[in-house]
Amino acid sequence: MLRAMLAWIGALRRLARARAVETWSSRIAVGGTLGLGLSLACGDDPGPAPQFAAHCGDESGDTTCAVAYANKPYCSLCVAVGDNEGCVSSPPVPACRPGGGPGGDDDGVTGGDDVGSTGTGATAADSGTTEGSADTQAVDDTASSGTDTESSTPCTELGAVDRECQAADPARPFCIEGTCSDCADAGGDNFCGAFDPATPACDATMGACVPCFEVARTVCGEFTPVCDGVAGTCSACDEHAQCEGRACHLSPEDPRQGACFAEDGVVWVDGTNNCPGAGTEADPRCSLRDTVESFDVGDSGVIFLVAGDPYAEDLVFEQDATVAIVGVGSPSLTSNPATGQPTLSVSGGATVYIANVRLNDNETFHGLACDEASVIFSDAEIAGNSRWGVLVTSPCLIALHRTVVHHNGNGGIRMLGGLLAANNATIGENGDGSSGPGIQLSHAAIDLVYSTIAGNDGFGPDSMQCEGDVSGTVRNSVFNGVGLESIDLDCFALMFDNNALSSSAFGGGTNAEIGAYVSAYFTDPEDGDFRLAAPPLTPYGDVAQWIEGDPRLDADGTERPIDDVGYAGIDEP
Repeated sequence: MLRAMLAWIGALRRLARARAVETWSSRIAVGGTLGLGLSLACGDDPGPAPQFAAHCGDESGDTTCAVAYANKPYCSLCVAVGDNEGCVSSPPVPACRPGGGPGGDDDGVTGGDDVGSTGTGATAADSGTTEGSADTQAVDDTASSGTDTESSTPCTELGAVDRECQAADPARPFCIEGTCSDCADAGGDNFCGAFDPATPACDATMGACVPCFEVARTVCGEFTPVCDGVAGTCSACDEHAQCEGRACHLSPEDPRQGACFAEDGVVWVDGTNNCPGAGTEADPRCSLRDTVESFDVGDSGVIFLVAGDPYAEDLVFEQDATVAIVGVGSPSLTSNPATGQPTLSVSGGATVYIANVRLNDNETFHGLACDEASVIFSDAEIAGNSRWGVLVTSPCLIALHRTVVHHNGNGGIRMLGGLLAANNATIGENGDGSSGPGIQLSHAAIDLVYSTIAGNDGFGPDSMQCEGDVSGTVRNSVFNGVGLESIDLDCFALMFDNNALSSSAFGGGTNAEIGAYVSAYFTDPEDGDFRLAAPPLTPYGDVAQWIEGDPRLDADGTERPIDDVGYAGIDEP
């Protein structure tokens, strides 16, 4: 998962800052190592580590939570110390508020203002389907939102499941304001989400809290919009496909990381359409460059880009905005040969997501040039550019997820500061023998897991060269250069584990030393397909060791072994 890739970035950024290396960070894709997953259940906090150890109710209540957890500013007495010290994302019901809390004398059902401010969905009395819901089960909207006083039963275990209540009426197991109540009386979805992340939805018919997929309405919060169809919990998005008709905020530098882009920020572009176009799917805009330039500082939006003839527009993104360019049919971006510019230039603190798009065949310059920005690729290709595939001239985050960088003239990726994070990525057959290698790091950090660096041909070590203060980790990957000793000795500062390496200096321990590059090992290197052609004949097997947080699937969706060693690189046969 991309989140698994991006999770380690936060730790690397702190390390890089300590070394005066400006890198880009996150709660990762995206902790632990690149690959320590951030699968957040409803109620988990994606922000910094807690700043206090006691229950918020014993401290300053909401004020304590607002300081420690940006996304969980409310204190609930119904949540244990171990669950974010009692801090939750939605205002708790009166029975769960310290001292009764604001509005402590109102009824136990969460009002519309609470729902609107937190994005947690409807209460038990609201059967409408809200944004992002894909469920179809009907919801009973006839349940009473108040307690039946004639059949009410007193109780003492406030804000929790009361054993006497449960025995008297399993449909009214919660003790709210001294009375046995169902989940609707307790506060609906908001109560259920705070009570148990595994059952964040209130079933009005049963009176019980249930998994999120058992109701038709959206109950998952703004920063945990994805309903897990197995566990029933809500989690942050870590793939664009999880946000149907939109995209996911993936970058660790994105303040909305884990949330889906807003629906009103979507624009469609098709270069074959009549200009100018309205920007809708039915009437898309005709110019990608004009659309990119239409975003102002602080804006956030999604561009759905329809395939056709290559977009030769020399895109320049220099404003501090957050934009996802999502391909429909794998469109290609290239350059105007007359201008001699990079295909895509990103700077000025921008955050750009590139998904299912190709940056190919720039006849005069680089595919991507980055200067103090963040560019995250998913299912993309950067190939056939006359100079570098990716050139970073000052600290940037470059993240590659299921992305191929191949056949670029000067080399694959050159990082002059910043962080290169790669997960199920390929950097292959770059360089012309007299220029750069697959990867060149200069005062930069790296985190690679399950990636294939193969067939690159540089002046000096073919696979990776290092200069200055470098740091990071390389695991479960293939480094196979045209010549032997394909890793620069100056890369010794990096941690190498469970890799297949054409380098005697870096072999040994958990790393397997292999010979020089053999193109026949791979399916179609000329076309960027570095899946294995005959896996048992390659030297990449019985090398990689999966650890918690690593991607469970390889580049084409095959499950990786968890309890046994597997293949290094992008492909698990």
